[in-house]
Amino acid sequence: MGSIVNHMSTDVDKVVAFFDIIHLLWSAIVEVIITIALLYKEVKYTIFSSLGVVVVMILIIGICSPFVGKNQKASMKASDHRMKLITELVGAIKSIKLYGWEEYFINKITVARDEQLMYLRRFFWWITAVVTIMNMIHPFVIFVTLSVYAGVATPEAPLDIRRIFTTITLIGMLEDPLGQMTNSMSAIVSGHVAYTRLRKFLNSEEIDETNVTKNPDPNASKIAFEVKNGTFGWYTPEAIDAAIEKKQKEDEKKAKEDEKKAKEAKKAKKSAPVTTTAEVESSTTLDEKSDAAAASDDKKPDGASETLPASRDSMGPVMHDVNFQIRRGALTAVVGRVGEGKSSLVGALLGEMHKYSGEVRSFGTLAYVSQSAWILNASVRDNILFGRPYDKERYLKTIRSCALVPDFKMLVSGDKTVIGEKGINLSGGQKQRISIARAVYANADVYILDDPLSAVDAHVDHHIFKHALTTILADKTRILVTNGVNHLKQVDQIIVIKQGRITQDGAYDDLIQNVDGDLYRLIQESKLVASKEGVDDSESSESSEVDSSEDEDEAAVVAAISEKEELP
Repeated sequence: MGSIVNHMSTDVDKVVAFFDIIHLLWSAIVEVIITIALLYKEVKYTIFSSLGVVVVMILIIGICSPFVGKNQKASMKASDHRMKLITELVGAIKSIKLYGWEEYFINKITVARDEQLMYLRRFFWWITAVVTIMNMIHPFVIFVTLSVYAGVATPEAPLDIRRIFTTITLIGMLEDPLGQMTNSMSAIVSGHVAYTRLRKFLNSEEIDETNVTKNPDPNASKIAFEVKNGTFGWYTPEAIDAAIEKKQKEDEKKAKEDEKKAKEAKKAKKSAPVTTTAEVESSTTLDEKSDAAAASDDKKPDGASETLPASRDSMGPVMHDVNFQIRRGALTAVVGRVGEGKSSLVGALLGEMHKYSGEVRSFGTLAYVSQSAWILNASVRDNILFGRPYDKERYLKTIRSCALVPDFKMLVSGDKTVIGEKGINLSGGQKQRISIARAVYANADVYILDDPLSAVDAHVDHHIFKHALTTILADKTRILVTNGVNHLKQVDQIIVIKQGRITQDGAYDDLIQNVDGDLYRLIQESKLVASKEGVDDSESSESSEVDSSEDEDEAAVVAAISEKEELP
């Protein structure tokens, strides 16, 4: 996020300034060429001595310029890091204040700011050196030109007053274009760095809209979703090649540095003074330890890098040989252990993953509920309606089915209560139920729910499943991703995922008979965990309490949603 803010606020301005100054640069070069031609007419070959001064100065500037660009780039990178920290701080300010982490984050931001200032100081040192050298060109050229011409002047072409002032005037005419070149140097370097950053950002990998073949008509097929021979990954082959190439270059650079350090260490050992036996033994022990550490480092996989993956396998496909169909109007559960690829399958269905091979088809409109709730900085009602027209009957059914009526009663202004940024004044369960309510109210054809019930209590889980997923949305296609096994008997289809592959697909009664199957093992593991934790079967009583509390009269519900204000 911080880098995007810098791209919009800083990099774009520098690129615009670059294009503004580039015309001054080429016009300044033309002026310099014409002026040098006139100088040649006055002082003949002596002009080449002054050109020698200019060449030397430009060479010095050329040596300094890479340091200008290097420090400019480093300062922008440090600025991105600082902006990222500030964005995180502002987004989580409530938690930071509650836990008293202000000092910790202040120190982190201060360190990032100090790093940025360090590179900025170096940048200004180098740019100051460049500007100083450029400003010295004019007096040096006058001095060298007239001094050399005085030594080679002839009676036919003496160094008289006319020639001196003409030469000084012409050299003075060089001052403005050379000054423009000096002033444009900083803008050109900064603009080039900004252009490189923007080009990299704009050339970043984009989602391929053809990953999923979408048909908006839900009645076009009896199938809502179909995947044939699907292989999916989070990276494109081009991104993998670029990352591996970068990793190899870094490894080569590190190997050269290690080799250089090893040679320096050997030289230091040879030149070291004679030591006692005890010191030799101590040194030998330390060397052995360092060698062992180096050996252990060598044994680390290439993927030990924090930013770059180890190999093509670690970046390649994460979903393999995916084949399944979901009937229109069916309730499908996608189950598996943590990290087996359930959310990746959701990404593939949404078209968010790179498709290596296969075909994905969907029919009808789609509503998606993510694992972490997404909340607008608006009222509760606006978060549920999400720009759609207000339908009182559907709205009441939605909030009842998502167990939101008790929450509306507690809120100061009912459903007109304004939610803070990212739902800062709501609990995790409330945010998740509002996200589910938004999807329910959308009245889509297909619903993909990525484990949204994990953030709510068990009795609320039961209530939402009963009243939302199997009542209001009974005629919709529902894909429920879950780690739990409580509702599996009530679904029409179960897809079991293990290590990025679909190992089982079918009805509950058919799959549970296979005692060697992954579904049977998941259920047994769940029962074992429940017995260890002492979980009883009180869900039915708790859910009945929620159901009875929700079966209130119309007047109570209307009061809860703050009907005093004018409806949209």
